[in-house]
Amino acid sequence: MTDLIANLRSNSTLRVSLKYRTGLALHHLLAAGRSAARVKTIEDANRDQPYGPFWDEILQNSIVVATLTVASLEAYANELWFDNTFLKNKLSNEACQKISELVEKNDILGKFDLVLAISTGKKLNYGIEPVQSVNVLNALRNALVHFRPEWSDEQDKHKKVADKLAGKFKVSPFLEKNEPIFPRAWASKDFSRWALKVTVDFLDHFCAEAKMKNPFESFLSQLEQLSEGVFSIKPSNN
Repeated sequence: MTDLIANLRSNSTLRVSLKYRTGLALHHLLAAGRSAARVKTIEDANRDQPYGPFWDEILQNSIVVATLTVASLEAYANELWFDNTFLKNKLSNEACQKISELVEKNDILGKFDLVLAISTGKKLNYGIEPVQSVNVLNALRNALVHFRPEWSDEQDKHKKVADKLAGKFKVSPFLEKNEPIFPRAWASKDFSRWALKVTVDFLDHFCAEAKMKNPFESFLSQLEQLSEGVFSIKPSNN
């Protein structure tokens, strides 16, 4: 018997298969924070200076902030639908799968709206903050990613984006006062502050409405540090 056990031990191999999923929502947000810090550094270093080559890097990093904050929200919405925890004990597996396929056709806020409706019976209120500002941020992101040039004195779609952004944050101090907000003047340190705050505020709002724990809550101090204070956990006076 002892020989049999020894033989089994020497000739058997234990195979364990593990699977995992990667989430990028948090990484998108933290990466946006890093770019926001760069905008701050360049803007502060060139305070009181006229427009110059340095401004290109402000624009480039601001584009990163705009696209990655929205990407963070979309990735989190997709992670919610992938995990399907809010659907458990409510629908069959087949129904969950079908709804998950259909939701791919929704925009970002539509995905959050459907999660809220199924999990709590509530609707996402599109008429309040910070939901309205997420809509504006997403409009900016779409205009940047699917950019179409226009003459500065013949603005159409650019003006529509600019009108949505007006009054949300302080525009670039390096451009002329009559520079249209879109496609350039929006790029500023204050925009980065606004974009990060809107993203975090929306997640707080949604999670509170859905009675879920905000998965990013424990990382906000890291976001504040990476952004070099552009994002602040403490309420802003602005």
